[in-house]
Amino acid sequence: SRRVAVGHTADDQAETILMHLVRGAGGGGLRGMRPETPWPGQAGPVLVVRPLLELRRQEVEAYCQAHELEPRIDTSNLGLSPLRNRIRHKLVPLLEKLNPAAVAALLRTARALADDLDFIEGQVAKQWRHVAQKVPGGLALDRHKLSQLHPSLRRHLIRRALEEVTGERRDVEATHIEQVMALLDKPAGSHLDLLKGLTVYGDYDRLLLGADPAQLCPLPALVGQHRLQVPGVTDFSGWRVTARLIPATSSPAAEGWTAELDFGAAGAELMVRGRRPGDRFQPLGMTTPKKLQDFFVDEKVSRLWRPRVPLVASPQDILWVVGYRIA
Repeated sequence: SRRVAVGHTADDQAETILMHLVRGAGGGGLRGMRPETPWPGQAGPVLVVRPLLELRRQEVEAYCQAHELEPRIDTSNLGLSPLRNRIRHKLVPLLEKLNPAAVAALLRTARALADDLDFIEGQVAKQWRHVAQKVPGGLALDRHKLSQLHPSLRRHLIRRALEEVTGERRDVEATHIEQVMALLDKPAGSHLDLLKGLTVYGDYDRLLLGADPAQLCPLPALVGQHRLQVPGVTDFSGWRVTARLIPATSSPAAEGWTAELDFGAAGAELMVRGRRPGDRFQPLGMTTPKKLQDFFVDEKVSRLWRPRVPLVASPQDILWVVGYRIA
């Protein structure tokens, strides 16, 4: 692969670590710049290497003077960000007054942290396939498995999930990770709106991460009501319903996306619709109706999905909460 060498020094590294610390970055930010960093590049991937990362800026400048070298100065270096400018000209000199070897101490800490993080990231990679799963529009994390892990691993898995969903590393901060950590202890239906429009939704068994909460639901949107062809096929907004008449060889029952209903009780005037305020439903095996809302809670149906769960109904009653129970 192509390589580009850049002139970052130990002083740049110390400033970067302090910037990340002030901004509230996690361990990944506190290890600073890496000696090698893959970079996408417009003309293909590039490996950025930093051969001067262990040398002080003063050493590099002295070497150039001694060998009569005229280094090229990147003009962007003259316009430092306000934060880096203050760190370079105020904070670092202050730290060196307190400890002349402050920069060296920061670099030692960063190196040790880098080794620790390499080990932790190896453990994260082992756990990832057990905890994370791609879903339409984002990622799902297993709440139970995540909660069983050591908090350190949990934080790093959450960081990786946020980075994968947003496609960014630098924007993920420690405060975002702590917010997701706290969400694990909140009831189902709790959610967060984080960076870049990212939503984290706490389902009963999973944390769902994505930019569009509706996309995280595998069920197509359900709008209006649709009269079913009985017998026949009815198509509407991403759904297809097939109805046929069969001999009454068994009792009414439902499994998954298929149900057998009593034609005499249900009739041929069937429709599919979404829920409405005040809907009530008498699940098979119960002696009285209950609020559909309470049924969804008992069945642990995600709040995000409830408007998309199809209901097969007659003009009088809900006959089947599709995917869950018949009346």
